[in-house]
Amino acid sequence: MCDESYNGWSNRETWATNLWLANDESLYELALEWTRDAVNEYGSDSFGLVGEHIVNMFRDLCDEFRSELASVRDDVGSWWRVDCGELGRSWIGSLSEVDDWSAAEILSVWGS
Repeated sequence: MCDESYNGWSNRETWATNLWLANDESLYELALEWTRDAVNEYGSDSFGLVGEHIVNMFRDLCDEFRSELASVRDDVGSWWRVDCGELGRSWIGSLSEVDDWSAAEILSVWGS
């Protein structure tokens, strides 16, 4: 079995998804909102479910704005290969910084 890690991420698809979400201000704000919604529904320790929610919302957005976001689909490639757990954990971390979570809240997420 080969190592598919890419730029510190589990694979290229996960890296590309995060790169698009983190490097565009509008997408960044949407991703934070999607993360907040998922954390409220599933909890801050449900990395996979949070990540799956982010991927589903992003994929739906790309479908809705097919021509405007065609390069996103090209860059990500296969949505099913995105590591939802890794993506969710990363975005929960970003949300904790933006929303200024308490030290106990942060430890409850990163300590698990």
